[in-house]
Amino acid sequence: MQADELKGIDLSDLDELEKERLAMGQKAFKMIVYGFLGIIVASGFLASLHLGNLFFFLLIGGVFYLGKTINGLKNELIAKFKQKVVGVIVKNYGLNFSANGGLSLDDFYKIYDADINRHYAEDMIYGQIDETQFKLCDFYAAKEVKGEKSTTTTVKFQGILLKAEFKKELNATIYVCDKKRTSDLISEGELATMDNPKFNELFKTYTTDQIAARYALTPKLMENLTALRTKFNAPLSAVFLKNEIFIAIDLRKDSFEPDLKKPINSNESVQNYIAGVSDFVEIVRDLELNKNIWKS
Repeated sequence: MQADELKGIDLSDLDELEKERLAMGQKAFKMIVYGFLGIIVASGFLASLHLGNLFFFLLIGGVFYLGKTINGLKNELIAKFKQKVVGVIVKNYGLNFSANGGLSLDDFYKIYDADINRHYAEDMIYGQIDETQFKLCDFYAAKEVKGEKSTTTTVKFQGILLKAEFKKELNATIYVCDKKRTSDLISEGELATMDNPKFNELFKTYTTDQIAARYALTPKLMENLTALRTKFNAPLSAVFLKNEIFIAIDLRKDSFEPDLKKPINSNESVQNYIAGVSDFVEIVRDLELNKNIWKS
């Protein structure tokens, strides 16, 4: 790739991260092999002492330790990747990045009315595009139910949560609800049928003011929301509330982490990193929010 296509990424950083990825894989493999052999030896020793009933506890403890250690190595590599790759790409767009930052649960509840007891937000990109202040992040929300033997986790949302602020204010609330998401979305007010058949195929619109809904959801904005829904091929819902818009794209994945099964420094991987950031950064620009909403 040419230097101007790298969005500020230092190829030497990618090469170093790739070395660490390979080393991590080798270390994890050795730990698993040695751990397995150690358990066999320990089980024989325990059997000779007639303490075979302790084998189960040894096995569980060993598996837990291996999993925790390997996961720690993985998280350390991902943290370096976010600093040296994601953060650099975001900065190249003139924006800011915080790996540990994110939007709040209250922001999530602007769109969703889901019963959850576990959530986290990370990888926040924030700044200004075309006079629009915005924040977006990876957001995860789930309901965990503990049973006698195991815990059942129902993921309610995992994807991108975006919040943009404007200088002017609507006197109504408008909910654009993805039709593929049949539960957990807030849908207050009256159902509004918009003047875009394709938009109506994908979304249900609810509003506290029919006139305000048509004022905010201009033909161009409906086209852009429809295009985004098609582009990401995932449930997309939005809320227009006072001087803010919230958008949730339920991708069911983390968007800013590398695929550690593939080389970090390959051209394909680099292109995916750049596209992964630009696709979300461009949402604000693609929607042309300042051109369509709260006109003078």
